[in-house]
Amino acid sequence: MKSLAWLIVALLPLIPRALPDEGHHHEEMTAEQLGTVHFPVSCSPSVQKPFESGVALLHSFWYEEAAKQFEQVAKDDPQCAMAPLGSGYQLVASTLGQSGQGHDQTRPR
Repeated sequence: MKSLAWLIVALLPLIPRALPDEGHHHEEMTAEQLGTVHFPVSCSPSVQKPFESGVALLHSFWYEEAAKQFEQVAKDDPQCAMAPLGSGYQLVASTLGQSGQGHDQTRPR
């Protein structure tokens, strides 16, 4: 687990700065508009689709819903190491994409 944490820390600087989430109207999106993702993971088969949904949400800049999806995957399969990784990526991506308004001032940017 420590090596996974170090890997995440080492890769953080490589994540490009995301653009602010202005102009995205997620509440109007359908599953077809969200798109599909094929991202095989070694987690239980019951969480494969929800995990892929979380990745699709990330790629659509819908960070809050992606976080919920990855949290549910982690609850449904506690042995799924990719769920916390997805949650970490969504946290970094959403923090980098903040426009400076409405973000938590206690979180580092």
